[in-house]
Amino acid sequence: MLKKYSANEANILLSSQLYQLDNFANDISIIETIGDLLPGVILINDMVKMENSYINNSGCSFLEKSRNEINEMGADYFSSDSFCKDEMASISRYFIGLAQRADETEVKGFYQKVRTNKSSDWKQYYLSGKLLKGTAGCFIYMGLEINKQRHSLHHLNMQLNITPIAPVTFQKFSSLSKREKEILRLIANGYASKDISDYLCIALFTVETHRKNINKKLGTKSLGDLIRISDLFNL
Repeated sequence: MLKKYSANEANILLSSQLYQLDNFANDISIIETIGDLLPGVILINDMVKMENSYINNSGCSFLEKSRNEINEMGADYFSSDSFCKDEMASISRYFIGLAQRADETEVKGFYQKVRTNKSSDWKQYYLSGKLLKGTAGCFIYMGLEINKQRHSLHHLNMQLNITPIAPVTFQKFSSLSKREKEILRLIANGYASKDISDYLCIALFTVETHRKNINKKLGTKSLGDLIRISDLFNL
């Protein structure tokens, strides 16, 4: 029997699975190899060149275009009739900003209307996107059609052969700022507060404040708890 998730839990779970996929694959070529085995749409957009670098067979089938045809569209892909222009402009602005922040741990979830062409009906998808590790401005996205989300999430777990991060744990981790995640990583690697202060060139009081905020947001009580969270998210 498939596990029942609320709509919010399903959305968070998709974001956590994307995070785990990027950590697992760690290379565009690996994502391209397994992309067609995964449910839903998997795509990589280069927000510097403003082009689609990769889309799996599910995405190609929905758009009724080949990978080469989509890639050759260049920037026109983002303004095509398959997307709501205002919606796409807002999404693009967010991810261009994320590229400038260069935070590889931030995952953004969002709803998006998509259609095959301007004479087709809109379909509602929920997507998660993040900066692809080791790249400058390339983003990986996973998207599931809303009315197929529950079954697709189960299939995704099976194909990736991973134990999904609990939605509540992922939500807590996502509440950390980029700086807090950086300090969490250093703590887990054995850095004392004074070491972190020297390494990041910030006041010791600031480090201690960050440590308190990290424990409060994560609900952690010990160094062991922090190390386990850091390992779980591969910081």
